[in-house]
Amino acid sequence: MRITSVFGAVVVMTATAACDEPRAGDGACGCDEVEVRSAQVNGALLNGGLLNGALLNGALLNGALLNGPNGPLDQIQLKQVNVQGDGVADDARLEGSMLVVTSHQGEELAGLELDDAKLHFEVKEGGTTRQKLLKILDVAPLAPGSDVWLFDVSLKVDSGGWGPMCIDGAGEPTQAILLADVWNPGTGGRMPATASSVTFACRDTALAKCVEWGYRPWLADLREVHQACTRLVRADYCGDGVSHTQQGTPIHVLDQLGIQDVDPEVPFVVEAEWGPNGAVCLNASNMRLGPQALSCRCPPAARRSPPAGSSRAGRSSTSRRAARMSETSADPALIGPFGVLRKLGEGAMGVVFEGYDARLERKVALKLVRRQLLNNPAVRERMTREAQAMARLSSPNVVQVYQVGEHDGGIYLAMEYVEGQTLATWLRAEARPWQLILRTICDAGRGLAAAHTAGLVHRDFKPDNVLVDDRGRARVLDFGLVQAESGPDDSGRAAMPEHELVDTEEGMRSPQSTHASPGASAPDRSNNLHWSVRLTQMGNSLGTPAYMSPEQHFGRVASPLADQFSFSVTLYEALYGARPFAGDSWAAIREAVRRGVVPPAPLESQVPRRVFKALARGLEIDPAKRWPSMAAMIEALEYDPWRVRGRAAATAALIGAASLASYAVAVSRVEDGQRCQVGGEQLAGVWDPAREAAVARAFAATHLPFATDTAGRVRGRIDAYARAWVAERQAACEDRASGAQTDHLADLRVACLDRRKAHLSALVDVFAAANNAVVENAVQAASALPSLATCADASGLLSFVLPDDPAAAERVTALRGDLARADVFDRTGRYEEGLTLARRTREEATGLGYAPLDAEAALVEGRVLMNLVRGEEAEAALQRATRLGIRHDLHATAAEAATVRMFVVGNHLGRPAEALATAPFAESLIQRAGDDAVLRVLFHNNVGTSHQLRGDLAAARGEYVQALARLRQRGEREPFEAIVHNNLGLMYLEQGQLAAAWTHFISSSELFVAILGEHHPLLAHPIHGLGDVEVRRGRHLDAIPHYLRSLALMEATYDAEHRYLLYPLVGLGHAYAGAGKVEQAEHYYSRALRVAEANGIRDNFLAEAHAGLGDLAAGAGSPAKARRAYEQAAAVYAEVGASDSEPGARAALRAGELAAAQGERAAARRWCEQVLATKSEAAALLRAQASLLLRRNGI
Repeated sequence: MRITSVFGAVVVMTATAACDEPRAGDGACGCDEVEVRSAQVNGALLNGGLLNGALLNGALLNGALLNGPNGPLDQIQLKQVNVQGDGVADDARLEGSMLVVTSHQGEELAGLELDDAKLHFEVKEGGTTRQKLLKILDVAPLAPGSDVWLFDVSLKVDSGGWGPMCIDGAGEPTQAILLADVWNPGTGGRMPATASSVTFACRDTALAKCVEWGYRPWLADLREVHQACTRLVRADYCGDGVSHTQQGTPIHVLDQLGIQDVDPEVPFVVEAEWGPNGAVCLNASNMRLGPQALSCRCPPAARRSPPAGSSRAGRSSTSRRAARMSETSADPALIGPFGVLRKLGEGAMGVVFEGYDARLERKVALKLVRRQLLNNPAVRERMTREAQAMARLSSPNVVQVYQVGEHDGGIYLAMEYVEGQTLATWLRAEARPWQLILRTICDAGRGLAAAHTAGLVHRDFKPDNVLVDDRGRARVLDFGLVQAESGPDDSGRAAMPEHELVDTEEGMRSPQSTHASPGASAPDRSNNLHWSVRLTQMGNSLGTPAYMSPEQHFGRVASPLADQFSFSVTLYEALYGARPFAGDSWAAIREAVRRGVVPPAPLESQVPRRVFKALARGLEIDPAKRWPSMAAMIEALEYDPWRVRGRAAATAALIGAASLASYAVAVSRVEDGQRCQVGGEQLAGVWDPAREAAVARAFAATHLPFATDTAGRVRGRIDAYARAWVAERQAACEDRASGAQTDHLADLRVACLDRRKAHLSALVDVFAAANNAVVENAVQAASALPSLATCADASGLLSFVLPDDPAAAERVTALRGDLARADVFDRTGRYEEGLTLARRTREEATGLGYAPLDAEAALVEGRVLMNLVRGEEAEAALQRATRLGIRHDLHATAAEAATVRMFVVGNHLGRPAEALATAPFAESLIQRAGDDAVLRVLFHNNVGTSHQLRGDLAAARGEYVQALARLRQRGEREPFEAIVHNNLGLMYLEQGQLAAAWTHFISSSELFVAILGEHHPLLAHPIHGLGDVEVRRGRHLDAIPHYLRSLALMEATYDAEHRYLLYPLVGLGHAYAGAGKVEQAEHYYSRALRVAEANGIRDNFLAEAHAGLGDLAAGAGSPAKARRAYEQAAAVYAEVGASDSEPGARAALRAGELAAAQGERAAARRWCEQVLATKSEAAALLRAQASLLLRRNGI
């Protein structure tokens, strides 16, 4: 028999059959199809009553324990079975029992009993009896909802120490050799829940102590080799005087075992055994997939008896690399439904073919992406998603993607076949007028703008990624596709094919296109694929150096504004004949970009000054100073002031006074420019030294320990916002003066900036009269000041035109000020005041018939009601805001309202399925609103919350991870990022993945400290999470400091009975109880009850406190007191819908047991029936115990 320890909280007993001897004549491995197929998965152990809730009443005691088709235990005899106590894992024992199990090796286990979750037994080995103690550390399902349960056990033989259990096929106990980071005796023998370990069971006892397995952490070094789909396994053999060593050969899970859809965040285990002639018998397990029974494999290197020292597992790394290099050596005849005509080009990402679509009788360009770039499922999914988004994008200035599919393990894209040439070739072919160059490249910019609207970022815009067809129309290639070369943590950052990473002078010129233009090709660099992997891991600053944005050069987030920079470099070069940031190496270019000095246009250039000015803004080093969008930049580039001035200039020319008109225009512009001197005085009385001092005094007056620190953090954020406001106001004035924006749009832009100024003023007013709640929420409120960039969005500005009636317009302006204050009240915790103002504003806006203000007010009203946990009212207000927003093209308002409503419906109203059903609708509104980054983060968080409420933790994790990726793309550290990390920690804690939970709680803590300071009460939540992890690990003493710190942070801010204190108080009760400190545990549990009562709280934490007091009373010999506590706990669990949970069922069972002991049979039956009515796997053992309790007492 072999017992394999996997994952940490796992011991899976399996029956194995040895590989057959080689078949005569061919020397090949004769392994049958199954290696681990018997008792582990299909046999009675995991499909019988043992682990389906009838541990002491099912197959275990009826003869089906390990009686599978190939099980090592062929018969079970039961004698004198008499069960007393509470069950297997909770102070249970088999009194006077004699369970004899005879295996086919003749081994007997006798004298079996259970004592405090410890299994005592004797093993008779050749007349010698050895005493053994098997301690059950944990029991858990393999995956949520799985009927496969796993035991974490530790074995003690005679008077030896505790260790992992490994029994070889001959019955000789051996100790598996596990690495220190997996097996830590200091933890009491308990392995981390997310750790992977591999043990080896030797069929030859002479080798038993000579086998060592190497282990590499799942999420560390292997990611760069096989993108989280592999495990590096090393086996060192010794025996028979011959040493055979396999040096670090990767076993590729997908290639060797055929397992698909591996989650890179979930631990994955591979077991391997070597049969005769090097046959590899492999078994894999994954927390999502469950155990996979795999066949023996005969790798090419082991088909005949290998010489001493040869490889015994799989192909060598050299042979695998050769196989990858040759994977496209033979051109396919078909790719999907498309015929292949010829190869157009090949590079590090893949191969481009000219193809034919027989159904529509047209040529297509077929791009086949290399398989090894897609080994990581997250990369594959992201690339497929972006390609599908491209397929949905229809723009005359983007090369159309017709279809996305899979071919031979890779992804292919069927694209529009363009007859033409690259922009680089087009520019070199002949001298062209600047007007034609500008028009052509602006057409390409329209393609960028269309893709940005669809949520795609190019990341490698340059002349070779633009095709100009035979009619002169420009099209852009390859949106988002280069991103797929990045690793799973490189979301939003640039990447590029390795052949474009060069440092030579020649390399600064763009290589030939490898895309759809006929005749274009690129050198075949497939033999250098290992180089691209290495460079990809060096950092996130990849792209084509000469055209890269500063964000890409210096490893920051590549957003649509990065594309704008690359577009500006391309257009500057095309118009002026040189690049703005020149250099003969990547380092030189990067240094030029860092300096940010844009050379002036050549004196002889015919290109107007206004074009240069527009380009200079697009080339700003700071993305915030560039144009707000590609559409805005193209509008400025194509603006012709002479057409705007119209007839006056034409008339002046007709009467021979053109020079005079030109002089008048020039003088007018100079005067306008002199008037555009916007400075800090514009914010006098809003944010100036006097107001700053008033805020500091108000914060200090609260005497909160974090008040002074928070005042400094708020000052920095408001200073930055004020500087940005002045810059935007200056830009608005200059754009009006230069004619880059019409007077009407300029007026709307200034009005928008005035609204932002009013919002800032309202925030500072509240800060200057701060109370504790305001100081606590101050950083978040300052971070939530409305965006200034939206004031430069022409389409958005046109949605907020004031009423024509002057009186109505004046009233709307005043009401906007009230709404700004309502929003500030909401974000600083003054909810009742915010609700009053928001409702009054909405009602007046409805009376005026001014829909934009009506919609905005309904949105703020809905948000405040959400924070007041008034779900039904919040939903109604948010529905109103959504309807008005859609009806009047208020895209951002409608999108935010729909997204917030998802949270209200799922979290407050308990309808997560309905919330998820509305997610596509909310997402479409976000896309219509320009795919705003803040809304995207909110969307992913709220979708994740609904998935988590439904129990789909894998889907929830995916949404939270996307929220984090979006936050990182923004490049700003915000409190919400820490909150998402905390949510992930709670989710992993619920799954039992303790190491992952710990990591996210640590990340959340560090972010809160960096953003809010080390004394802020929000820090208490992830600190509390760290305590929960330690309790789950059984390290109760280690948990106590975390809970005490969490409590101290809260007590420094809140009163002694604030509702938040309930959480660390219950945690401290658990920790002290687990550490055996009864008096302290009772103190904290009792205090938790007082806090819950003071706040009218009825939730799981209250139930846990009652149950904890019940445990203490039971241990102290006070059954009546214990029963009352258990009954109160069970009642609360039932009230909150948690009766089906393991804690809820346990409280009911304990109440039933004590009722039975007191002779109250009716009460005992009632509680046991409540346990038996549960359905969850977590309560399976408790159902078995309830059934036994009823039968044992004749109830």
